[in-house]
Amino acid sequence: MRWAMAVVLYLLLSFSGLPLVAQDVGRLGTDPAAAPSGKVSNKISSEQLLISAYLLAMDCVPEERLNHLTRLAVMSSNHHPDLTRLWSEELFKLSFTLEPSWNRVAIQKNALLALSAVDPVRAMELFEMIDKPYPQRTGGLPEDVRADAANTIFQRYWKLRLEGRIDTIQSVARRIGETGQYPYVAIAPIISELAKAKDSRSVELFNEAISYYLRGSKIRVADQDFFSMLTMLKDQVPAPSLRSALEAFQTTVVSKIKNDADSKEFLQIHTDRGAVTFNNSSELLLFQAIPLLREKATDLLEELLDKQSSLRTKQSAAGAATLVEGVFAEPSVPSSEISPAMREGFEESRLLHIEETFAREPEQALALAQDLTIPEFRAAALSYVAAGYAATDGKKSVSLSKEADILLCRMPSVVRGN
Repeated sequence: MRWAMAVVLYLLLSFSGLPLVAQDVGRLGTDPAAAPSGKVSNKISSEQLLISAYLLAMDCVPEERLNHLTRLAVMSSNHHPDLTRLWSEELFKLSFTLEPSWNRVAIQKNALLALSAVDPVRAMELFEMIDKPYPQRTGGLPEDVRADAANTIFQRYWKLRLEGRIDTIQSVARRIGETGQYPYVAIAPIISELAKAKDSRSVELFNEAISYYLRGSKIRVADQDFFSMLTMLKDQVPAPSLRSALEAFQTTVVSKIKNDADSKEFLQIHTDRGAVTFNNSSELLLFQAIPLLREKATDLLEELLDKQSSLRTKQSAAGAATLVEGVFAEPSVPSSEISPAMREGFEESRLLHIEETFAREPEQALALAQDLTIPEFRAAALSYVAAGYAATDGKKSVSLSKEADILLCRMPSVVRGN
């Protein structure tokens, strides 16, 4: 019951807006003395709602209470920073009562993200206490959540313009790099600002990032993040340093293609020049690097295309990516089942992307919808796009709705849900 009441309070806070008051929530936090004669006020402030939700969650099991604290810390940050500061630190402290796990590290990250919104200095002080990456049950390390958190926390701390901020950020970045994955994406905006100010430490930080990359990492997204940093800084760092980084990246990723040969990955990238399919993420990443290599290191590009002939045949489609889709099959899945699963997985992920894309690029969303081949997915996508066009192009909306209806009528009743 307490858990359910806490959820009700979260919903009230979410829909009423924190600056306002919420009404008719029992008599929690009411003050009869402050009400007009003969009446009891049934209005309570957002702060009282937050505190009531916190108290109601006190008796929850530890995992549920930690989830409640996460929501409360985030909800209170805009209008009640003192509560965010209090609950974020409590959340961080309580996380250490859990058994070491991926979830424990994620809770610590969430606590400091919330704290950094109101107190970036304290968040940086606690940052180095976050656990190092913990393997998932499969033994893999898909990401280092500390590197992800650094994207936000570093920027919030940097904007305070405190004396010694570069040394502090560098110290935390090194600690993350020594026990997991160096925060390449988080450090890139800082290097960029220093480069624009003609500060020599920009080159120092960039070269240090390269040195951590050369150590190697078990984190799956390390190569992608390193490449993202290079893309962000391609015009901000000296050409020799950039070329050195590109060479390290290319050598590292090429070496992983053979290791990925037995992996059951099926990836497809859509660019402004076409769509291309790959069988492993390393080859896909090298394909994504072709435009940058073409711009900044043509000799490295030619070397790459000589070694990877499959990329030479696909390079004409290399350009600005609009969508990347992927299907990852478990090793136990028979090869005969992979192709149907791959097709369904691609189209399901594309269906979700269409909804996100329509607001920005309606025609691109429509093209993606029309490219779907599984009837129920195509019908759903066309219906969504039709609804989106209703306000701007009624004729097209009606046409797409009819096309979706025809597909639905052709489906078996079990699929339609009749």
